[in-house]
Amino acid sequence: MNESGTYAVHGISTAEQAGQIWVSNTHQDTVAVYSADDLSLIKQFDAGIVSHPRDVVAHDGKVYVTATFTPKVHVFDTETLEMLAPIELSSARRAKTFGAAGLSLAADAGKLFVASLGSDEFAVIDLATGTQSGGFAVDGSKNTIGIAANSDGTRVYTVGQNNDTVSVIDAKSGEVLRRVNVGAKPLNAVVEPQTGNVFVTVRSADRVVVLSPGGEILANLPTGSLPNHLTQDGNGDIFVVHMARREGDASLGNKLTRISAVD
Repeated sequence: MNESGTYAVHGISTAEQAGQIWVSNTHQDTVAVYSADDLSLIKQFDAGIVSHPRDVVAHDGKVYVTATFTPKVHVFDTETLEMLAPIELSSARRAKTFGAAGLSLAADAGKLFVASLGSDEFAVIDLATGTQSGGFAVDGSKNTIGIAANSDGTRVYTVGQNNDTVSVIDAKSGEVLRRVNVGAKPLNAVVEPQTGNVFVTVRSADRVVVLSPGGEILANLPTGSLPNHLTQDGNGDIFVVHMARREGDASLGNKLTRISAVD
């Protein structure tokens, strides 16, 4: 904990109607809520409340947080600032346990998609019921950590960290339509809604790779040290968070990069 009494941030999402920013504090196993107006701390939840939290998605009065390596997504209420019952996830693979990692919202479809790091699959959550409504194994993907869905929930992109690939998947059938090698150690992905293009952070290559909706490589962008997490603002911009490779790293380490995704 630093002098301000706040923890380091990993995942982040904005609850616009509530005027809040929710973040995951991965190394302290907790989450925090900040004011979107002045970034003052509204609530720091007790350490240990969520096991190794990773991705955060705010939607329709609730906030969803993946507990990495566990078969659940934690749920919080933006009005009461209380934790609700978690969403339990089951594996589509026989005798396997779902281990949550990446999380992606398909807002128009009312669905959340969750990647499983340990069992190489993804789960589908129906937000109307708050329960798992399906899921598929992603054969040929290794260490499936990141996931991105388009807004209508028809196409899903999963990131295989240990075989350097992105799988393009029909979300209804689970069919892998294409598998693309994007470079060493890809980590996270996001779909830019205006174009449908997919932006993928490739950590070991210090790059962001841009794919068409069908999986064709459109660009390979040098962006600085260890591109980690990324998000889109709905207005054609992609924001990429970088980690420093070493102390004193001046190559965009511990910085933010903005990519203009729309002409």
